[in-house]
Amino acid sequence: MDERLIGATQTGDVETLYNLIQGDPFVLDKIDQVPFVDTPLHVAISANQTHFVKEIASLKPSFVVKQNQYGYSAIHLASMVGQAEIVKELITIDPKLHLLKGREKTTQLHCAAMAGHTDVINLLLDDCPQSLVELTIWNETALHLAVKSNQLEAFKLLFEWLQKLQDIEVGASAILLALESAKLQRLGMQLKLAQFLDKKEVERLWCSFAYSKREVEDFKIIKDGLEKIKREEVLNWKDKESNTVLHLARFTKQYEIIKILLSKNPTPGTQLDVNAVNGNNQTALGILFQLPREKEDKEIETILRQEGIVTAGQIITPPPSTTAMTPPKTFGLKGHPPPINSNNIMIIASILLAITCFLTGVYPPGGVWQYD
Repeated sequence: MDERLIGATQTGDVETLYNLIQGDPFVLDKIDQVPFVDTPLHVAISANQTHFVKEIASLKPSFVVKQNQYGYSAIHLASMVGQAEIVKELITIDPKLHLLKGREKTTQLHCAAMAGHTDVINLLLDDCPQSLVELTIWNETALHLAVKSNQLEAFKLLFEWLQKLQDIEVGASAILLALESAKLQRLGMQLKLAQFLDKKEVERLWCSFAYSKREVEDFKIIKDGLEKIKREEVLNWKDKESNTVLHLARFTKQYEIIKILLSKNPTPGTQLDVNAVNGNNQTALGILFQLPREKEDKEIETILRQEGIVTAGQIITPPPSTTAMTPPKTFGLKGHPPPINSNNIMIIASILLAITCFLTGVYPPGGVWQYD
């Protein structure tokens, strides 16, 4: 890059930028021809020159997605350094940037989570909630990276967003599953037209149709079941080494995060798989015994044991039965005709199909819920 252009970029001198363009109309095109390079946009972000960033992004939109030699685009860099205003400006130029993948398939949310920039996290999730379940090449969610980077406040915020988004999603999905009727079809069309609805809007739509008591009961039954599925998918997601966020919090001795995870788990096993085993055949309690002991470890051990957490060797696996197996529990719909067989295959299939159809637009392929 021309030294004069570097100087103008670092100081935010727009006048010099246009003088250079007048002298050489291809001065920016020459930079764009290099496959991986720090563009003036990267340099301006590093120098916190917000006005210059807006100018250069408008002049050369291709710079917005161009990666530097380290594999990061301008919006990745802005998320790393916590420049929320710049992130917002770049997203305005191209809304698809929310899910732009950089080095090791990191998104902007991954970068913000690692650096602990809560204002950027809020901005990104408010515009694109599905980024919460995007994965790196190491199968890490933003929650994993916040724990690995020891970013407590970022983890708390991501956890709150996770709970909020699941409430909205599960409620909407349960409405679609409650009953196939003309009323529900009309509601489904409204949900389909909106990529994302807030919780109050979903509840308003539900109440506006004045469902019968039986239909409301069906809605509640399905909603409870779906909530368990959703929480288990995200909170129990494992990275490449099969570590959940609970494993990672124990490895790095982040006791506050452990308390947060367990405090949201009033019924062991329904939200967080407290006895999940990682690639080294360790539960969170097993890790406790293999690391040097500290004074806080006694309190954590007590909390873990109260939640029913044991070591991997203490996990009891039921022996296979030679007798007739008990049909698995599923969501029972009061007042509906019985399913085809004892395994309630039709109900399960209907639920999976409806969930898939509803969530495809909200959560495109590439995230946690692509796995199944």
